[in-house]
Amino acid sequence: MDSIATVSVTDTVFECDNCENTIITVLEGTPGVDGVTIETDNRTLAIEYDPETTNDEELHEIVETWGYAPESTTPP
Repeated sequence: MDSIATVSVTDTVFECDNCENTIITVLEGTPGVDGVTIETDNRTLAIEYDPETTNDEELHEIVETWGYAPESTTPP
């Protein structure tokens, strides 16, 4: 059974179609990722993945590595 990782990101990923296409291509090329949906209304990526192959933490790291920093959930 697949799991869904929800990654809230800064709005830079939604500034252009090229940014969206880049992060989708990168994530869909990640072993264990079965699909990516960008939800522009709430600035999140919904990543469907196989938890036996990858995990939430790894997916968050990939998003951050590509310059689309996940929003901090820690108060300033």
